[in-house]
Amino acid sequence: MITAPGIGSGLDVNSIISQLMAIERKPIDALDKRRTQLEGQISAYGKIRSALDALGSAAKALATPAKFSVFAAAVSDTTIASASAGSTAVAGSYSLQVDRLAQVHKLASAGIANTDLTLGPGTITIDFGTYDAGANTFTANPDKPAQTITIAAGAHTLSDVRAAINAANAGVSATIINDGTASRLVLTASDGGAANSLRVAVAEDAGGTNNGDNTDAIGLSALAYDPTASAGAGKNLTEVAAAQDAQFVLDGTTITSAANSVSGALEGVTLVLLKVSATPTTLSVSRDDATVKTRVEDFVKAYNAFDQLARSLSAADPTTGTSSALTGDSSLRSMQARLRATLTAQVTGTTGGLDRLSQVGIGFQRDGTLALDATVLEQALADPAKDLSQLFAASGAVNGIAAQIDTLVTGYTETQGLIADRTDGLQGSIEVLDRRAEAMQFRLDAIEARYRAQFTALDRLISSMNQTSAFLTQQLASLPNSTKG
Repeated sequence: MITAPGIGSGLDVNSIISQLMAIERKPIDALDKRRTQLEGQISAYGKIRSALDALGSAAKALATPAKFSVFAAAVSDTTIASASAGSTAVAGSYSLQVDRLAQVHKLASAGIANTDLTLGPGTITIDFGTYDAGANTFTANPDKPAQTITIAAGAHTLSDVRAAINAANAGVSATIINDGTASRLVLTASDGGAANSLRVAVAEDAGGTNNGDNTDAIGLSALAYDPTASAGAGKNLTEVAAAQDAQFVLDGTTITSAANSVSGALEGVTLVLLKVSATPTTLSVSRDDATVKTRVEDFVKAYNAFDQLARSLSAADPTTGTSSALTGDSSLRSMQARLRATLTAQVTGTTGGLDRLSQVGIGFQRDGTLALDATVLEQALADPAKDLSQLFAASGAVNGIAAQIDTLVTGYTETQGLIADRTDGLQGSIEVLDRRAEAMQFRLDAIEARYRAQFTALDRLISSMNQTSAFLTQQLASLPNSTKG
């Protein structure tokens, strides 16, 4: 049934009910406004958490003594070698000459013109060891046991053998190289060095090389390689590259390495040998104060970013009466106060001549942000009597400022931390408001239904009275004129 409220009375019933319900909805509107405020506070705390995470990361970069033992290594001739230094390095200058680069052992099969030829099923056993050309002996590497790879029947073409070797993850990789006329299987040891030479033994399945499936099969023996054997007698692969140790001279000391990346020859320094050099080059190791300075600058910037964000989210304008999402929030005020107090506190127990940030050029400005005097910081870094690690890092009984800030921030941002507790409380308040709003809406729905029922009844009553009035008017109009007669 189609209804049109007010058609009988001429009243704008829908408009009247809308205005009445707008008055009734004011309590829900107040709840919605409060819900928006709480959501704004949760969002603001999300921004605060991000800023604190950034501050925590910057503090961690200064929170341990090793962060201040930063060294840089450089090689004069960068084509010969590259170098990097760790926290245990010692500043110095060294002579470096590269006599030989490390190589991995590579072996190649004879060319096979027809790639459909099968090698036959069986097993391939790979030994790793050292080959002595002078004595013509092969000594197995005790740290690398032999690896046996099965070549299954029905899957022993050149491609099949390559796939089986690579799938075995046996310390050797296999590739196929095609020169346009023939294909060759190339075996490459995964590790370099003289102790990782390859010896390849094969055992073909009974039934011969053909195995009944290809009259042109050549047999797995084509992959056999014993460096001590004579050519054609178990030495069927060709050596493409010999296994070889790197050899270099560091300040007059000859050093060998199985790899071209060398750690331990010089404490705290990693060398990467690039090419053989006819003459020595210089390896320099020095303190990297620039990195420490950058970390301190990042720490100051991260605090200022947090502070400025906190101020903007808690600002209020008494003139206009406007406020921000966290205006008057006690939790945020507490965090600001604790962080500021930590940054201005004295570090106890230091023996490196520094116990306050102001001594390295860091101090608060009038607007509440930190300022860094780069000159003062550089002077402190260059002074061997000054130990910045004790001022910032945690070591033993000394708990530096960056370490303290890191601990504070972790307490604020961790899963059960202050911010999580605060946002959980705000979310709980939103849930309470939602339940209240739902109950109010249920009551409003009933009130609106009652209003509509009442106005519908009124509409009918007025419509009935209008009909009666029209009838009476019609009847009166039809009576004889009493004045005529």
